[in-house]
Amino acid sequence: MGNENIRITFLTVLVFFWVLNPSFSQASDHLKNYTQTSLKFTDIYGVTEDDISDIKAICDLNRPLILGALYSTEAFHFDNEEMVEGFLAELAAWLSQFFGLEIEPRIFTWDNLLIGLDDGSIDLTNELTKTPARQLKYFMTEAIAERSTIIVSLKDKENPLILLTEGAPVKIGLLSNTVIYSLVRPVIASHIATITVKNHDEALKALLNGSIDAYIEDETARGFFDRFGQDVQVRPFLPMIFSEVSLSTANKKIEPIIRIMKLALINDKVREELAALYKKSQEQYFRHAFFSSLTEDEQAYLKKALASGDPIYYGADADNYPISFYNHVENKWQGSAFDVLAEVERSTGLNFKRKNERPLPWPTILNQLEKEEIAFVPELIVTRSRRGKFIWPSQSYSRDYFALISRVDKPDISLNDIIYSKIGLVESTAWTETFHNWFPHHTDTHTFISSDAAFEALEKEEIDILMGRRNLILKAVNFLNKPGFKVNYIFNNSFASTFGFNHSQTQLCSIVNKAMRIIETQLINERWRTKIFDTKANQATSLSSRLLIVCPILAIIALTTGLLFYTSRRELIKLRMTCSQNSKELKHLLESSKLATKLKGHALAAVGYKLKNLTSYLAAGAEQTNKSSLSEEASSAAQDISQTSKEALALIDGILDFSKTESERIELKEIDYHLDDLIEELIDYVCQKLPGPAAQILVQVDNNLPSVLIGDTDKIKRMLFSLLTYNLNNSSDDGYLRFSIEGEKTRQGLWHLTFIIADTFGSPMAIDETTNHNLYKPPCFGHSNRLTGLEGTELSLAIAVNIAKSMDGEVQIKDFYGQGSLLTTSINQKAKDETPLAILEEKFTVVVYEPGTLQNESLIQTLDKFQVTVIESDRERLMTTLTSLSADFLFVSEQSLAIVTPLLLTAKSDIQLIVLIKPSQTPPPLPSGAVALKTPVYCSTIVKLLNNLKEKSSKFG
Repeated sequence: MGNENIRITFLTVLVFFWVLNPSFSQASDHLKNYTQTSLKFTDIYGVTEDDISDIKAICDLNRPLILGALYSTEAFHFDNEEMVEGFLAELAAWLSQFFGLEIEPRIFTWDNLLIGLDDGSIDLTNELTKTPARQLKYFMTEAIAERSTIIVSLKDKENPLILLTEGAPVKIGLLSNTVIYSLVRPVIASHIATITVKNHDEALKALLNGSIDAYIEDETARGFFDRFGQDVQVRPFLPMIFSEVSLSTANKKIEPIIRIMKLALINDKVREELAALYKKSQEQYFRHAFFSSLTEDEQAYLKKALASGDPIYYGADADNYPISFYNHVENKWQGSAFDVLAEVERSTGLNFKRKNERPLPWPTILNQLEKEEIAFVPELIVTRSRRGKFIWPSQSYSRDYFALISRVDKPDISLNDIIYSKIGLVESTAWTETFHNWFPHHTDTHTFISSDAAFEALEKEEIDILMGRRNLILKAVNFLNKPGFKVNYIFNNSFASTFGFNHSQTQLCSIVNKAMRIIETQLINERWRTKIFDTKANQATSLSSRLLIVCPILAIIALTTGLLFYTSRRELIKLRMTCSQNSKELKHLLESSKLATKLKGHALAAVGYKLKNLTSYLAAGAEQTNKSSLSEEASSAAQDISQTSKEALALIDGILDFSKTESERIELKEIDYHLDDLIEELIDYVCQKLPGPAAQILVQVDNNLPSVLIGDTDKIKRMLFSLLTYNLNNSSDDGYLRFSIEGEKTRQGLWHLTFIIADTFGSPMAIDETTNHNLYKPPCFGHSNRLTGLEGTELSLAIAVNIAKSMDGEVQIKDFYGQGSLLTTSINQKAKDETPLAILEEKFTVVVYEPGTLQNESLIQTLDKFQVTVIESDRERLMTTLTSLSADFLFVSEQSLAIVTPLLLTAKSDIQLIVLIKPSQTPPPLPSGAVALKTPVYCSTIVKLLNNLKEKSSKFG
């Protein structure tokens, strides 16, 4: 790590002096570190002697070939206007080495580039996308790079593509005679007008004078617009559209280069090197854009900081999920602000260090910032009292809204209800100050030191509502695994999330601000907003150590069980022999026979086949006695003995299986089975065992797994049944269970499958912090509402461990007392059919309503794996989404159907409505064209439905 820091610092200082010193820039031509290639065109398969002769003819021209492109993120200048950097320069150097030619990169305007290609003054370009029309005019390769699309607008202006306009339509600028026009125009809504422009300069003028509201181009245009600083802003264009660019020429004499490059692009190493060129050049551009924007004072500050190497200290808030927080389970500081800060470090070379390595109260951190003991904090929201005390960058990495959080069973409130509610506040936070400003006369407030304490009070109904921000619900659901809360009310007041600096750090604040312009802060923030943790409070001991404790106890129980069964058998034989005698003796014998019914839950030892035979005899005797003429009391006792004996037999079978697996005598069958069938059976099994109607199941399956595998499905199911039901006994009626299947192919050609089972039901078998009486809890016999057999017990887990071992896998278990468990098992399987489990035939755009719920977050993550464009919408934005964006499907929960249906009819949308139904329910009556999809959903069920619906083209309304 130290060497990496030294390398980054050296590169940063090198670029820094490159910008600051023109003479250094001019001399740097000898220091260029272009990506080297050991490949020569003669090494490419398919190159002939004629090709070699043609390249030699190009060499004989005795002049450098001109590779031209537009000024962009791929082609730009440093101080020396003649020296080109970026992908254009890297590509020219690579082609020169590859062909043994002298190729010179140059930058042109769009008009001059086309003219130069036509008149031969420009030999090659990497700016054109291959189309049938262009192939009639140019010689072109396949794609050498892929560019995403951006939308450019004036600073602080809303994205015009999501606005519903009542007056004049939104006007979008597109570059004429380009492929980007044909790619973008079909996905823009009908109320949006498109205006063609000739070049970037004309687009900028149109933005400034209001002729257009935004300009759409490929990402390379960012190089032009970044020069105008804060006047314009650049966003990713959604849905994602990529344009491929080729190496092209109009010169017949240069055509052999294109012909050979077509062959070269089939070569894996050539493609890898070109991809590396593109990635390296993007980093070059971002460093260039940053250093070019620095003022003289900022350059001086940065030079001094880099020379000293001293760290810049900041204070971290441990209670601000997902911006900055301390994960006590992993003992790590985490959050989007730290990721943004790491990117700032990488771009600038500065060294930032936390002053508090362990969590401190937020008021303490804020006091350190005000006293200038630290330079900045990861997030400081602007409030009335903080203005004048601190300074902020103009760039932000996230936006959020003030909101009120409540329990899910709390009815939705209005503004008038707030004054009659008990409000929870968190000390020294921006939302607490904001609440006091908005409701100065509210007296029923309760202040807490942290949001964790506030949530605990909310859960216990000590307060009605928690004043905070919308992100707080993410902490409850995604991090604390407590789905019992909701955003009850969102204020129409958004605020920016950004760093906060003390007043002495003016230059540092400006440098960080400029660095954030070149960082994908929105992408970083969204990753953290959608991340779901399996966070638990305590660490449990491993399965092996627990079994070591249990084994001596099992040995004692084995001896006791044998004696008890033997005694019970003798008592039952006496009962049979004397059942015709007087009732007084029978009653006495029945009292003795009750010893057998007291065996509930104690037969958990490997007692062997003899014990099994004795128990079988006991069961048969009880059955025979029950058929005799007995009193109601005697008959009931016999039935108890019979039932207990049968359950004991099931347990003993499991114990014998355990002894068998311990001696490694497991015989595995090799049977073809469909992975889909196994998953469906597992889901059905868990749905039957869920502890209550409020419990939820999340299923996540890798869609690239083979559809047909070879293995012993009976053993796999027994293993997974034991693991899935491990913590369902004695659990609460809410929470969720997540079942995931991942896999990768090994070098031996096998598929290494990993099954992950996480729950928040509260483990009855976990180790308590103070006692260990819950270490082992046997099943309770004689009650129909409990699981039968061994599922969910320690012994069944031991069997599951050995089954996994027989398939070259392992089982790992973590229990957390009173909260839940995390079980992971892996096995190796052969593949019968390598066809992926789920293949989406087309690309779709879908809208997911209420994206914050657990089930919908799982749905969104699954859709993302298929590169489905997902638009998240709440009630306030749904109408806008339906009328301004083109989408194929809308996913809603059954509870939201009454809200969504009127909006769909009003919007006259032809979107396909998909309603998520709980697995135990019969689909309710649905609107015409709507389809029910039972939860839990996973990749295969979603893909099958979407493919089927697309074929039928059944639209809502």
